[in-house]
Amino acid sequence: MTSKIKPSYFYNLYRPSKCDLRLYLQLKGVEPAPLSAFEQVLFRLGQRHEKKHLSTFSEFTDLTGEPSERTLDEIRKASPAIYQGELRAQVSVDGKVLDIVGIPDFMIKEGTGYFIRDCKIVRHATDDKHPEIPRQLQIYGWLFEKNTGKRPSKLEVLKGDGEIEVIDYQGEAVAVSYLQELLATLFFTLRDKFYPTFSLNNF
Repeated sequence: MTSKIKPSYFYNLYRPSKCDLRLYLQLKGVEPAPLSAFEQVLFRLGQRHEKKHLSTFSEFTDLTGEPSERTLDEIRKASPAIYQGELRAQVSVDGKVLDIVGIPDFMIKEGTGYFIRDCKIVRHATDDKHPEIPRQLQIYGWLFEKNTGKRPSKLEVLKGDGEIEVIDYQGEAVAVSYLQELLATLFFTLRDKFYPTFSLNNF
């Protein structure tokens, strides 16, 4: 049985504060509470932030909703900027086969390679302030390397103030450790704390 894992799960796990149960309920298809007025404002600001940055590119390929094969085609063609391109890879972690699917906001050509940039309405993108961000970006970087055989030259976060924070890509070992953390939350923590019959095979 293959389980689908998305780097965006880290956001649901850690924001607004770490909550194992929130992630479990999301994966079980439980509808979240409607966004508060404040959350709606943040959502709109996030969309505006991303679209404003998109408008700064004179040339880009919009792959919103397209399969991962299209992303690889654009990378092979050396497209200058790829927006919302899907990256996918299967990996066995702790004896479980995972289908990892990530969609970075931007993959941007630089020299002979690419770097990855995500837009976030935050002031800090560090592990102590927003642990979900480096985890998400490291897995994006790993997915890129897994699909292309090349490491991304860097990982970047375009913050809400317009400043860019660079995150060094740390390679497969770190990405897999983050996946193990997610698995531990999804399987062992949830099973022991909340649902003794919980299984990843439910997803």
